[in-house]
Parts: sequence; structure tokens; C-alpha cells
Amino acid sequence: EPHNAFVKCFASHRQEKEKAFDLLEQSGLLKSLPNKSRWFITGLKGFWFTLEGDEIMDIEMTAEQIADLGKRWGNAYLSSLPVEELLDNYDRQKILAQFKPQEILSQF
Repeated sequence: EPHNAFVKCFASHRQEKEKAFDLLEQSGLLKSLPNKSRWFITGLKGFWFTLEGDEIMDIEMTAEQIADLGKRWGNAYLSSLPVEELLDNYDRQKILAQFKPQEILSQF
């Protein structure tokens, strides 16, 4: 269930973790989270699936470090997208609301 997916991100079995992260992405729950929470979940996914076995046990990371890792991965991904694809993921009205009318008109 989507509401259990957050807890399953910490499961002891890799397959359960993978299902949980996939469910968070597919259900849209990940996109609905505040940035810091989304960065944490993204960083946690990278942490769990980049390292293998004993490597995980040898690394100590704080929640803030994991969130920072997720933010950096997210920024790297977003910067690689073509503008058209990036805009397809956002409501154009929300984008325009970030600018003052004078800023928009000065571009024409």
C-alpha cells in the first residue's frame, strides 16, 4: 500500500525496499512531498542501492547528509533534461507566477 511505502524504505530485504521506492514514485507520493523530504527519500534510495553489503555498514551518514545527496542527484538529473521535457512536468501558471509582470514583458 502506498501509505506503507515510507516504512518499507527501511525494510531489511532489498526487494522490499525496491518495491517501496517504486511505489512512492509510481503513486505520485514522492512528488507531493516537501523538497527536504523528497531529497531525503531520493538520497536514501541512492544510498541503499549504490553500495553493496558491508560497504553500507562502513559508512555513517546523518539524515541531513542523505538529504543533501538526494538534492544533488535531483539537481544533476534536472539539469540534464531538455527544457521542453522539464516544462512538461510543471504547471505553466505556477512557473509564470514566479515572475513579476514587468519581468515577463521585458522579454518581448
